[in-house]
Amino acid sequence: MARNEARADSDIDILIDLDPDRSLLDVGGLAMDLSLLLDRPVDVVTEAGLRERNRSRVIREARPL
Repeated sequence: MARNEARADSDIDILIDLDPDRSLLDVGGLAMDLSLLLDRPVDVVTEAGLRERNRSRVIREARPL
């Protein structure tokens, strides 16, 4: 979406800052809620959860919501 390359069947990747009092269950719940709301698959990840080889590109291309 951020690169304007999305197709009708594309998923949405969301990079989040996770509050210290939140857990991975909250991340999963957010992903499920967003998928239902947006009617497409949604992946939710924190910066720590990014693969090293993709981290700098993902952070550079991220757009605040």
